[in-house]
Amino acid sequence: MIPNNIHFIFFGFTEFTMIHYLAVKTAHAVHKPDHVFIHYTVEPVNNPLWDDVKTFAELRHIEPPTHFHGVELKYYQYKADISRLEILIREGGIYLDIDVLSTRPITDLLKHSCVLGVDYADDPETTDLNQIQSIANAIIMCEPNHPFIVDWLWRTKDCLADKPWAYHAVVLPLEMLKEKQYNLHIEPRKSFEPFDWKTDYIFSNDEQSYQWLKQNAYTMHFWETIWNDRYLKQIDDGYLKTVSNNFTKFFSRYR
Repeated sequence: MIPNNIHFIFFGFTEFTMIHYLAVKTAHAVHKPDHVFIHYTVEPVNNPLWDDVKTFAELRHIEPPTHFHGVELKYYQYKADISRLEILIREGGIYLDIDVLSTRPITDLLKHSCVLGVDYADDPETTDLNQIQSIANAIIMCEPNHPFIVDWLWRTKDCLADKPWAYHAVVLPLEMLKEKQYNLHIEPRKSFEPFDWKTDYIFSNDEQSYQWLKQNAYTMHFWETIWNDRYLKQIDDGYLKTVSNNFTKFFSRYR
């Protein structure tokens, strides 16, 4: 059974913003975990959002890895990719990227030994490995020392130097699932990442999309690396109070 503890990573390479606050807040409120851990490097100062998060989340200091098996980790995203797998191998639990917001309790999934979600497939309901193009690493759930997570970390070393961006994070796990049968459960794209970075109806007033998300999504990934300047920077108290769209229908109640 998967421990009901949630892990976030915040190295401090970016400002701690409202989207990060909502990620931690919704995880705590929706999933009702035993613990919410933020593995952090630099603690924000004079930041009311961070100060509030500390009232319900537990802080754990962590140093970002600089190398992995001799390969330099040049990007903070790659540093987090290594750290998340190491944390999960050691402790198990639920890892969420700090731009993943929660909408529906995942309690029913804790019965499995490991849960992965589809990152991209044309059919949002498929779990057929032949139709899936990538596996999400923004949401990972597992018991400690799960063989798949151990193998994933070990094989990452062979992908960092000469593979395309994020290959080790989303393509490698799919290759591994096709090569070998593991004891794990796969959720379709609609569960964890119901929209991709090219699909922005979450910021519209499309009622049909809202109802579909409400029925199907446990979490939503907000693609901070791509969406920050276009959408996420504008989300603050004023936005949550005055804007009416699908995003605020889901999340304004948490601020």
